[in-house]
Amino acid sequence: MERIRFLVGFFVLMVLIAACQNKAVDFDPEFEKLCKDRTPDNWMNMRPMEDGKFTSDVSCWGCMSDNGMSHFCDKEEYKRYL
Repeated sequence: MERIRFLVGFFVLMVLIAACQNKAVDFDPEFEKLCKDRTPDNWMNMRPMEDGKFTSDVSCWGCMSDNGMSHFCDKEEYKRYL
């Protein structure tokens, strides 16, 4: 019985860990290069932000604005900012 309880607990733990993993791991290498060429330290994984306010609870790889008030997850949006 203990073994079954352990296996069920282990399975539940694995499901929870998998569900909590950040899904926003894909990013555009071209976008990363564009960002790093301008400001090497501004490429990061964080929640999107506009004018100092987070616009989503889901983090993404993207580029922080020079003033630190916006984080762009979309290359085209970042290009418009430039």
